[in-house]
Amino acid sequence: MKTLLRPVLATLFLIGMLTITGSAQTSAQEIADNLRLQLNEVEVRQAELQARKEQLEDDLNPENIQRSLAGVGSTRPEDLREQRRRQLELAKARIVVELDQLDRTHARLEAAIVQADAEAYWESADVVVQKGPDN
Repeated sequence: MKTLLRPVLATLFLIGMLTITGSAQTSAQEIADNLRLQLNEVEVRQAELQARKEQLEDDLNPENIQRSLAGVGSTRPEDLREQRRRQLELAKARIVVELDQLDRTHARLEAAIVQADAEAYWESADVVVQKGPDN
């Protein structure tokens, strides 16, 4: 799971940096559109992780743990059940951490979109004001 998290976060970081460095070359509306695309990607990832978290919570039910180990023979089935429960708990904890990170990213992107929309508004107002006196 960490191997998936790093490329996603690195990609989001790079896109953010490219957006910031490219802001002099692109309009605020284009920046806002790019931020909305990033926000959409974060929301999709959040939905995927939330579904996985719910599945893990279901898998953590003692009956489901026992059912998952039904075909495994052991002289110490309680140890196997405990090991399986720990694996599921660790996987769930990693997902919770990633969801928290995505929540923070989501909030930052929403704030950046508000800022970009305000800048786009002012850019469009600037264009209208500049065209007004020329006519």
